[in-house]
This record gives sequence, structure tokens and C-alpha cells, in this order.
Amino acid sequence: MRYQHLLSAISGSLVAIAIGLTNSPAQANQGQATFDTLYVFGDSSSDDGNFFADYGPKMSPTFPIYYPTGAFTNGTVWANYLVDMGVANIQDNRAYGGAMSGSHGEPARMGIAAAPVPTGLRTQIDNFAGQINGNDLVGVWIGFNDYLFGGLYGMDNAPDAVVGNIAEAIVRLNALGARHIMVFNLPDLSRVPLAAFLDPAQARQLGTASAVHNALLASAVSRLRVQLNIEIVVIDIFAAMSQIVGYPERFGFTNATDSCILVLGDGQTAIPNPFSPCRVSDGGTPNYPFDDPLDPTGFVFWDPLHPTTASHQFLAGFTAATLASHAFGTAAYGSKAHTTTSSGGAVFMCADPADGTWCY
Repeated sequence: MRYQHLLSAISGSLVAIAIGLTNSPAQANQGQATFDTLYVFGDSSSDDGNFFADYGPKMSPTFPIYYPTGAFTNGTVWANYLVDMGVANIQDNRAYGGAMSGSHGEPARMGIAAAPVPTGLRTQIDNFAGQINGNDLVGVWIGFNDYLFGGLYGMDNAPDAVVGNIAEAIVRLNALGARHIMVFNLPDLSRVPLAAFLDPAQARQLGTASAVHNALLASAVSRLRVQLNIEIVVIDIFAAMSQIVGYPERFGFTNATDSCILVLGDGQTAIPNPFSPCRVSDGGTPNYPFDDPLDPTGFVFWDPLHPTTASHQFLAGFTAATLASHAFGTAAYGSKAHTTTSSGGAVFMCADPADGTWCY
């Protein structure tokens, strides 16, 4: 079954986009890290400035206002936090906003490219000219754009095709020297704020796509772990995001329903969400709603698809804890040890079990 383009029937002119614009520099860890380099491949969930470097000047001037660091969030993304935690000494980020699991990405939908461009996961690996050593960590997070936009371009975005592309990427990364690979699954796409702009049947279709994707991914990773005889772990973003969306107050959040900003139908113009309590103005600003001040404290989502930087920080902690629980490298990252406990199928973590700091 091919999942068709799911955004064509969004009510009104509001469109959320899956292209990220990160501009955070690679960060070095000051202590002794478990891994040498964190290599990152994927889409806007991880992009560290690659899309912005190419297309930023062509975007609406509102984009740098509401994505001030270049990341598709209000701060930085999970990969930078993971380096800060001491998981790796430095980050080499090849992720590209709008990337799909095959060869292409989709800025054409935004009117800033004539057609899908070769920025997908396969191309990111094609363009990797280096060698990954045995003490490096590789992260792969891809799939959002396949299910949201792949049908628009006639691409095969059935879950078995998407997961097949990811499996191919794992094999190719191993051939480049990767021995420690983490693969992120997808959150429940029917529970992100974007779903509120979709027909209920379309939202359910997104939820089904993410669930099938995750099941196939888990099976592929289990097979490849044996076939390649390397460390591969699934980072269960589905479980992590389900916890903070379902029980936000447990994790220091107060709103898991509304996003702080929206993106208009041109795919480029970002505005404060006039329906969200993230706005701290009553709409009386001179250029309402374009200049309303925002307070993202306690919010899970920055835009209708992408998390706030606070959520990224949570996901980085979750990722570090998952790696530790699978004994990737060593179980302590820099000076910050991580432990995991299981409760109701969810993983909870503490950066410092002694005093409960960063304990979820």
C-alpha cells in the first residue's frame, strides 16, 4: 500500500512542514567521552545547518525570526545535547531538512527548488567521503517526510520500502566502518499537533504508517544485528514521545497539545500560533499575529511537527540512557552516568541517580 500525500486536505491555509533549519555548530565535549565522533544522518529532526546553508536566503524572512538558531526548534537539537552529555567528543552532522529515506528531499514543495533535490539518506551516504572508525557512534533518524510528502512526488513511501531504504543505509554505513549504530523510530504521527489540521481518517493513516514503520524497523534491526555482527539499537522515540505527550507534567511539561508557531500554506512564512497559550500577548501588537512574543516554557512542540529544544533535551537524555542500557561502548558517558528503569514499557532515566538530576 502506498501512503498518499497527506497534507493536501489540511483545512485553511496552515501547513506544517517537515524541513528543519539547524545552524548549531558541532560541539566538542570537554570531558572524556565514550565515543570519538557522533555521525548523524537524517532529516529536520537532526539537521545541524545543512538545509539552512543552502536554502536559508531563499526562505521567507520570518523563518530566521522563529527558528533563530537555524534549527527547526527554538534552540538546539538532540545531537548537540548528546555531545554535551559526554556521549561523544564531537559531532559530524550530515542530516538535511526535508530528506527522505531514498535519494531525495522535498524543498520543491516550498517553491524554493524546481523538483525534489538529492539530499535524501542515500545521497547523504553517497556524499560521505570519510571513514568511520570503530569507536565512532552513528545515528540515523528518517521517515517523517516519506510518509508526509513522498506520495506527492510519486515515490514509493510504503513502510516496507522506507524501512528497506534504512536497512540499506545501515549496511552501507557498516561498510564504511561503523560498528555502533543507533536507529531512531518514529513517534505516533497521529498525536502531533499537525494531526489537528488533518481529516481524522488522514490522521489515523499517519498513526498506522508510523506503527507499521516501527514494527518493520525493529525486525530489520534485529536481523542486521546478527547479519553484520555489530551493535545496532533502536532508539524508541515512539515510547519516549508517547510518555511526554500522554503525561507531560511528569516530565516538566505543561502543554503537549499546542505548538508555539505555525507555518502558512506557502511553506515558508512562520507566525506565532494565534490559538496557542504559548503567546504571551493579547494580540494587541502592531503587526499581530506576526510579532506576538512567545514563551515556550513547558511546551512539547515548537511547530506542529517539531519538538521544542526542551523536548530535544529530553530525547537526548532518553537516547543516552538507551545506549547505556544496551552497554554501547561503556555504560558511563563522561562524568554523567545514566541508568534506566522500565515501567509500563517505558524507559525512564537519570543523568545523576544520586541526586535525581535529569531524572524522568
